[in-house]
Amino acid sequence: MPHSAASETLKGVLESIKYSNDEDGYLIADLRPENAKNAVTIVGKFPGVKCGETLKVTGDWSRHPAHGPQFKATRFESELPASVFGIRKYLGSGLVKGISKGLAERIVDRFGESTLKIISEESARLQEVDGIGKQRAKSIKETWDEQSHIRDLSLFLTPYRVSPSQVLKIYNEFGFVAADQIKENPYQLARKIRGIGFKTCNRIAINMGIGNDSPRRVDAGIEFVMQELQDEGNTAFPENELIETTAEKLEIDKAVAKAGLERVFTNRILFKFELEGLTTYWQLPFNHRAEEQIAQSFIRIQSHPSCLPPIKRNKAVDWAQDKAGFEFGECQREAISMVLAHKLSILTGGPGTGKTTILRAVVSILKAKKVRVLLAAPTGRAAQRLSETTGALGQTIHRLLKFNPAEGSFTVNESKPLSADFVIVDEASMLDTRLAASLFQAIQTGSHLVLVGDIDQLPSVGAGNVLKDLISSNRIPVTRLNKVFRQAEQSSIVHYAHAINQGQVSIPATVESALDLVENKDFQFLAASNQSECSDKILKVFTHFVK
Repeated sequence: MPHSAASETLKGVLESIKYSNDEDGYLIADLRPENAKNAVTIVGKFPGVKCGETLKVTGDWSRHPAHGPQFKATRFESELPASVFGIRKYLGSGLVKGISKGLAERIVDRFGESTLKIISEESARLQEVDGIGKQRAKSIKETWDEQSHIRDLSLFLTPYRVSPSQVLKIYNEFGFVAADQIKENPYQLARKIRGIGFKTCNRIAINMGIGNDSPRRVDAGIEFVMQELQDEGNTAFPENELIETTAEKLEIDKAVAKAGLERVFTNRILFKFELEGLTTYWQLPFNHRAEEQIAQSFIRIQSHPSCLPPIKRNKAVDWAQDKAGFEFGECQREAISMVLAHKLSILTGGPGTGKTTILRAVVSILKAKKVRVLLAAPTGRAAQRLSETTGALGQTIHRLLKFNPAEGSFTVNESKPLSADFVIVDEASMLDTRLAASLFQAIQTGSHLVLVGDIDQLPSVGAGNVLKDLISSNRIPVTRLNKVFRQAEQSSIVHYAHAINQGQVSIPATVESALDLVENKDFQFLAASNQSECSDKILKVFTHFVK
């Protein structure tokens, strides 16, 4: 191992790969340098390389505490093997479909250093080797050509941080003409290959001399900006603000951005609509479709009669009250009656307002009437809590709709709807637009749907604020629960949550000692000036009040 700190270059045959990461191309491998008896260990990113290739590697020597000397590569160049030894390694690595290690030996024995040229340019001559017929020779040639294209594509894209798995996806999408397609318009990768974004495409484009104002860059940049806005929760964005944002992010004039908007609309990359004839909004296609599907599903459900058996609502509420063993509040009685009366309804209110009592009563009534009820929530924790409070099975929405990871879609849908007469969805404020569209499409025409949630909670992680928008539409019956019931009145958390919603800024006084905390209050502040003091005081709280 050399002792110089300066970078140096090794050239040799890649003998074996000890570890590889297909995502980023990182390898730990053995390289036998030219005119050397022993191999050395090389580490670094070598996307797409195979045993037997000749590598020219630039880097520095280091010493691993357990594995000894290693050559850390900073860059490399790859060549097809030229020596008989390298060719044997290369073909025997399993790279070429149809060539086993034993067959690789026979081919190299027959053609020597000309082996790769024979496969590439005179593949019919492979039939001179025992065990290779016309069809097998043709198959070897086809696989060789495919691997050659993938290898060349990998070398072309590696400087732009495109992983080997992404290179393979690109090849599968474009085939032999992949490099030509990328050179013609690198931005199409962002639309067609998952995991490759605008910034990667932009690096390729800059290297190819594509200008900032190029229609290819502007159009792809507009879509990129819309995707960023979607990640911030927007399903649509006003035209003037979109033009300003695009011009700023792409460093182009507003006129150029506006012209790009018209092109992407013509090419159906984005959709637009006017709201009340005043403001034009722009949307990505899947958000446009999802919102249309939500509206169509609601119209479909509302326009058909209920499949429920006749229910005398007042008597049903009295029965549920007797079963619960306590008297319902007037707003709770009205909420239960409303939910039973309407095919689509919303129940909203803050903590402690009786939503759980209402759901438990509704489920009891429906079960007594032999109605098929399904309960769901966006998260597993919420679904479990729903099960515990109602006594019925609660599921996540993904499980309810039977998500298929391989297809990236739901098995239960408009064509194969849910086998339920009544569907209750809790924590509906967490529904994003696309999940809501899938759920609503899966509701049978005669069924009921109840959305339960608190619009003052954080909205969904995905784009859209479905529950709040549906309430604002004034198209669906809504019960707003405002009264805090006795079960929650002792909770300081509930008290302060409602105070914040009403714009009342009031927090408990801060105490200095853990012993000054009030035992029966669940929302208090204890002062600590640093991390260590904080840890000590938490320990005292636990020791004094919990342990």
